[in-house]
Order: sequence, then structure tokens, then C-alpha cells
Amino acid sequence: MSRVARYAKVTAHPGRGGELTDILLAAAAEMDDDPGCELYLVSREATEPDRIWVTELWRDQAALDASLERARESDDASRAIALVASWEMIDLDLLGGKGPAPNDAPAARRLAQPAPERIPSAPAAR
Repeated sequence: MSRVARYAKVTAHPGRGGELTDILLAAAAEMDDDPGCELYLVSREATEPDRIWVTELWRDQAALDASLERARESDDASRAIALVASWEMIDLDLLGGKGPAPNDAPAARRLAQPAPERIPSAPAAR
């Protein structure tokens, strides 16, 4: 079982980014009870308020597919699509970092590594 990570780069029609983020944030709240959704972050580009980024992490492809099927049946999905000028999905290879570790990450790259010990500083010269 392999996690699925991806970004969505979404550009709303001019002046409609706020409406679109409201819909996407409501969708994120609904995923609180979805065990297959490990991460769903909605962000707005600082200099382009109509450009929205969604960061997703799914337990596996089946969990993502089930979520997409539910979304297709949603009135909110239709409302969101009407606000979108362009939508680009970017599939990612999850390698590691802070957060959930990839299932197949080598032990050295797992995220639950202990912090390195601090090296004491040398005493100050007199």
C-alpha cells in the first residue's frame, strides 16, 4: 500500500478566489472523518489571491478514488468548478520530511528520528 501525494494548482476566475477557498475549506472540514485522507491543506498564493494550492496526502489510491467519487456527486463540486479558470494536478513522489513518513522510506529517512544531541560550546576565553 503506497500513499498518494499531490498538489492542485487552481486559478479562480478574477475576484472569485475567496469563494473558491470557502468551498475548498468546507470540503477539508468534511474530510475530518475520512481515515483515508491524511492531509488536505488549502493555501492561497500570497501575491495572487485568485491562485489556490491544495496539498493532499492519501493513505492509498483507493482512498483518493473513493473521495473523488463522493466529490463528483456533490453540489459543492459543481459550484467550485464554476469558479475555476484553470486547474492543474501535480502528482508527487513522497520522500519524507516533517509529517507522515512514506510507507517505504528507509529507516534513516523516517520522520520519527530522535533529534541529534547538541554539542556543548567551548568555554569563553578569559
